[in-house]
Amino acid sequence: MRECEYRYTERVLYRHKDTEKKCEELALEIAELRVKGDVQGQRYNACAGVHGSVSDPVARHVEEVLRMERRLRRMSRRMRVVESLRDDLRNGGVVTVTHPRNLLRILEDYYIAGSTVLEFLELTHWVRSTFYVRRRELVMVTGEYLRA
Repeated sequence: MRECEYRYTERVLYRHKDTEKKCEELALEIAELRVKGDVQGQRYNACAGVHGSVSDPVARHVEEVLRMERRLRRMSRRMRVVESLRDDLRNGGVVTVTHPRNLLRILEDYYIAGSTVLEFLELTHWVRSTFYVRRRELVMVTGEYLRA
């Protein structure tokens, strides 16, 4: 795994909780935009835009909804990948060097709950090097899930 892929995968893990929250907010915004975009009873007012082009408010509105839906799909995919990995680690459906239970613990306590390294080490009684080796393995497995 290249360094940029590793960093991206780790950002996905760190931001999982925020991604869940943003997905919910974005879904609500899209629903509101769709309600506002109901064309019944609205007048179509195309007006002159910049450089003599036509400004089309309906097309702009539709483009905004489509842009937000694409963003929601990308975020939902990342969220589903982490949740799928989480389920597979719980069920032992991942073949790893480290026991899946340990990787699940890193995923839930360190990445999702947001514990610091020291807090995590106190909680698990692991040595620092063990934590970093297992964390790297978790990131590598997550990267494989993201590529699939």
